[in-house]
Amino acid sequence: LVVFFSALPVFAVDLKFTGDYRIRGFYTDNLTDQADSADDATAFNSMRFLLTSTASAGVAKGVVTMDFTSTAGTGNMRFGEAGGAYGPKDDTFALLEAYIKADLRVAMVSGGRQMFKIGHGILFDDPADGFVVDVPLGPAKLTLVNLKPFDCSSSLGVNPNPAIGGGCTSGTSDDTDLYFGNVSLRPTSEMAANLFLGI
Repeated sequence: LVVFFSALPVFAVDLKFTGDYRIRGFYTDNLTDQADSADDATAFNSMRFLLTSTASAGVAKGVVTMDFTSTAGTGNMRFGEAGGAYGPKDDTFALLEAYIKADLRVAMVSGGRQMFKIGHGILFDDPADGFVVDVPLGPAKLTLVNLKPFDCSSSLGVNPNPAIGGGCTSGTSDDTDLYFGNVSLRPTSEMAANLFLGI
């Protein structure tokens, strides 16, 4: 009982749930040869269901987004995955986001898997494992990022996602890392400038 009641303040968090549901239909005709002589038409639908849980307490916030799909011709087309002829792959499930963010007043720190948008989404706009530090500097803001867009976790030395490259060895030698820095300057609401550095 002592342990139970002493742990109750830990669960005094602000818990919120949000979601997103999308379904799209596709029909293409004359897909391969631009002629009616061959039967190369295809029709399929793509469904996405996201469920996001956000827990906030003190200076910290934890976010988990689950990506659910269903079977029988619906699902999400993952980058590099092969489904039917042109449709999405079935039976897919993903942990889209799982990260913790802390507002330390002098800096905003976050770590885990989350959606990152760099350069208005032109340079990067995908979920990735990483660590981010945002430091306000008056009218400017300094952002330092270490992302891992591709993590080779195969113990057999085979790339689980061959669309991104050849074979790989588990560990850190064949992972894809992105080290990124951004200095954002906004002296007025009508003027903004950004300097990007990355490797």
